[in-house]
Amino acid sequence: MNDIQTDSADTMDQLIAELLPDGHEHLRRLFEDQGSAAPHILWSPKPDDLTNPLIARFAGACDGLPQTNGRILASDFHIEDFAALRDWMLVLDVEGDGSTFRYAHYGNGIADIRGLSMLGQTTESFGGHISRFFTAVYRAVQARKCPVLTVHVPPRQIFARHWERLIVPLFDTAGTVIRFIVLNVPDNELRPGLEIIPDPVLIADENQIVRYANRAAREMFGRQVYLGSNMDLFAFAGIDIILPATPRDLARSRTIRDSISIVLRGALIERFQLTVSGTVQWGNAFYVITLRPAVEQANAAPGHDPAGPQPMTDAPADAARG
Repeated sequence: MNDIQTDSADTMDQLIAELLPDGHEHLRRLFEDQGSAAPHILWSPKPDDLTNPLIARFAGACDGLPQTNGRILASDFHIEDFAALRDWMLVLDVEGDGSTFRYAHYGNGIADIRGLSMLGQTTESFGGHISRFFTAVYRAVQARKCPVLTVHVPPRQIFARHWERLIVPLFDTAGTVIRFIVLNVPDNELRPGLEIIPDPVLIADENQIVRYANRAAREMFGRQVYLGSNMDLFAFAGIDIILPATPRDLARSRTIRDSISIVLRGALIERFQLTVSGTVQWGNAFYVITLRPAVEQANAAPGHDPAGPQPMTDAPADAARG
């Protein structure tokens, strides 16, 4: 057991060391072992380096805070001053011997994408390579005592191409880093369009685990922020459906499938028309499920149960869009 702890500590020290200079061999290997590209690290980024408008706005707001010897004191930071950005902000407090980082604020926008709020948890709570990467980055910022911009590819189940973060350290009067404020935004070209669609849209992986729900879906099912990770379609939205094809097959064939399904919403039992297609994003395949109220057939055959399951029908993607 002690050998395992020692190996883990040695690996963490290597990650921290490689976040400081230009070499990133262990960092690259950490991500490549998971099939991901190595993250990009940029210390003390200049305004021209901040191409994301939200991150640039956050950096400007941080620059506007009072500074002592070029450093921002934690006592001078008030999250109320960042109200327009707080959905994409993280605030982490340094605890214990300085190697524990706990989330004192976890933006709702981040929780929606990730599928879980980490409020009150630590960077170690993520587990896996992401946990080690996050912890190493914050410890490296402690050592360098300056902001850093990172861009990393998330685990496959997260519905985002990559996350871009600007981490700004906050200090006490003795010059010790005691808090971090972070703007953390996803690069996801589909999300803005999905958010404005009036119909509820769910994005699920091949195991029917919901990885994203647009605003209409969150409002319909009362989940402004996900209550937990790994919620399947039935747990999230009361949808019980058997899908005869994988999302990758649906995407490859450009097929759209329609069915009538019973949806449980609390004490309500409703019938919806489900339109199911597939999409491949960043190498990962997802189901795209759109819900619309089912239209009753006025001339249903005698003895026909309108609430019974309906067979799925296939339609070419182009025809369905017309």
